Parts: sequence; structure tokens; C-alpha cells
Amino acid sequence: APALTADGRFLYFVSSRDLVGTNPSLSPQIFRADITNGATAQISSFTDGLYTGQVQVSGNGSRLVFARNPVLIIPYVSSTETYVMNTDGTGILKVSHPIYVTYGPEISFDGGKIAYLACLYADGNWPCSVYVVNSDGTDRREVYSSEVGYLLSGDGSRIILETNSYPLHRYLMNSDGSGLREILY
Repeated sequence: APALTADGRFLYFVSSRDLVGTNPSLSPQIFRADITNGATAQISSFTDGLYTGQVQVSGNGSRLVFARNPVLIIPYVSSTETYVMNTDGTGILKVSHPIYVTYGPEISFDGGKIAYLACLYADGNWPCSVYVVNSDGTDRREVYSSEVGYLLSGDGSRIILETNSYPLHRYLMNSDGSGLREILY
């Protein structure tokens, strides 16, 4: 899905088309469209043809988080890894573990914290955990060990978790993994 900056000016999206004449390999690229004037720019320059997607933009419009799948774990299953970069395409950095399949990266308003769900294939199972990491790749930590829905707060200090079982349970915790408590509705 495309990602829109908080001010509504820029739309970030992935396409494998050669939209501006700079993608002759037709590899999936991240593009930025200026909503005010229609100008489109390619901001990534991948040439390997690998999946790129799940783009999210920080609320202040300075950083992007996205997923790519460069490594085959087992036949037909690739590791999807989480990356961060500046919105001008510079400073690309992988922030997830190398052999995990990651999903749904979230980024804080200031672009300083990232949360993602990571699953590791083991003996026919896919145990999953929620991880939080600083956008410079430091202080990566597992904060919740279960497959859940999650949402990182705008300031990156808290996470809301929702179980995938019925009845649904919702929890609030600090992004360092402390202070887990159930939220009652």
C-alpha cells in the first residue's frame, strides 16, 4: 500500500515500472509523488528485481521503513527483511535479523523507532515475535513473543498489541518491552 506523509504532500509507493526513465531493469523501486504538483521521483535504485514493499513513512516525513526479501530460507520461502532509509533515498540500512521473515514494519513520527513482526521457520512451525529497534539499527529487542497485531505509537514509546485468537485481547506496553497491561474496552 502507498504511504502518505502527515502533511499530505508526498505519496511513497512501490512500482516495477520505469516511471521516470531511471529504472531500465524494471526492478521494484520506491517512488515519491508530490501531490501538490504531480512530480514523481524514483528514490531507490535497486537492480536485483527482489520484492520491495510494505513502505511506511515517518510522520515528520524524514524516514521510510520498508521490506525486501533477499535470502531464500527454504524452498519457496524467502526471508523478508526490514530496512530504513531517508526519504531522499540515502542512508539505506537493514534493521532486522537476517534469517527471519518480517512483516508490517511501523515507524514512529520522528523516524527514530521501528517495530516489526519477525517469524523464524523452525521444524515446520513459524514462531513469531514483535521487535523494536532504533532506526540506526541499535538496541534491537524482542518485546513480545507471539503472533499479534501491533501498532507503534507516534512518539515510539509504546506499542498496542492485539491477539490473533478469539476472544481478542488488547494490551499496551512500553516499546522497551516493560509495563505490559491489558486494555479493557
